[in-house]
Amino acid sequence: MRPRLLNRARTRHPSRRKEKRARCVNTVSPGWVTESLEATGMDTAHGTPAADVARAYVRAVEGTDAGQTIRPRATNGEGREP
Repeated sequence: MRPRLLNRARTRHPSRRKEKRARCVNTVSPGWVTESLEATGMDTAHGTPAADVARAYVRAVEGTDAGQTIRPRATNGEGREP
């Protein structure tokens, strides 16, 4: 019995597919988190609150940016920088 040949028109190599999607990853670079500085007894003046870092992670995952490094900045609790 002879092996059946595949129809090459139907089976394409993945690199030859018409639609290629680029995948870009966002990163979050918060620096020091205020609560971590406080827990270690360090000066918290230049830390970023955990809530602001969490918002940055949400933006990285759910936002429209692609291939970006997001650096959260401390806010005054109202979503604005002091």
